[in-house]
Amino acid sequence: MKIDRHRAARPVRARLLITGPGAPAWNMGLDTALAELADGPGVRPTLRIYGWRPGAISLGRRQPLAHLDPVRADRPDLTWVRRPTGGGAIVHEDEVTYSLTGRYDAFGGRGRTHPRALYRSVHRGLARAVEALGGPRVDADAAWTAATRGGPGPRTADAAPLCFERPTDYDLLVPGHGKLAGSAQRRLRASFLQHGSMPLSETTPWPVGATSLAAVVGRRIELEEAGAAIAEGIAAELGLDVVAMEGPTDAELARAHQLSLTLDGAQRETDVNSGDRSCAHRATALEDRRGGSRS
Repeated sequence: MKIDRHRAARPVRARLLITGPGAPAWNMGLDTALAELADGPGVRPTLRIYGWRPGAISLGRRQPLAHLDPVRADRPDLTWVRRPTGGGAIVHEDEVTYSLTGRYDAFGGRGRTHPRALYRSVHRGLARAVEALGGPRVDADAAWTAATRGGPGPRTADAAPLCFERPTDYDLLVPGHGKLAGSAQRRLRASFLQHGSMPLSETTPWPVGATSLAAVVGRRIELEEAGAAIAEGIAAELGLDVVAMEGPTDAELARAHQLSLTLDGAQRETDVNSGDRSCAHRATALEDRRGGSRS
């Protein structure tokens, strides 16, 4: 689909992957693989839409394991996974998740090659999606403006274990409701991974100050409908000419499988308990060599 050609003289060609609900470690492994392999010559940016099955807790890249305890007290049934990006813990259950991977220079000429500017533009796309689904018009720049001008912004202490309890600069905040979406971005040499989640309905435990798409829109939104709106919104905001693909490439699938083995929380705990720390820390060591993170 070709969207908003007037926004740019030459739209960015990109892939669209709608992969549906996936296992937790597989989801994070595929996001990371897409980012790693996006650094290759001629590789187009990829916008991915997906869900989670089974539900899980994800921890930020360097978040202490102790932050799992209060969540597990309420949800001992959930497994956990380590994200390749920063930020707080997220309970992924009834939600829609997006990821955007590519090279920063693929978006050149649009003022979005800076990591923060790209982050801001994606959240403008999420705001477009909320409005398209029947929700209110959300000013995605409100928090951005306060932060870049040195104003108070919506930042809170980073000690809160749950991501949606720690609204940060540039989050998607709906007045009268709360935080609807948060994202994290990680730089890998010339490429990047940005992903974020939007709850479709309230789950347990429910973070203080968070809201869901159902609460904002006033009706139940299914994963497919929400994902389509998010894809349209982000594509429109970034001036993407996206082509839907049947699935990842063979190389991406193979790398995602490798990474999923190191990101699975249950496997990491088994490795540590058995004294084999090499597997448990392989993904973190790899990421350390590839660049920084933003949450």
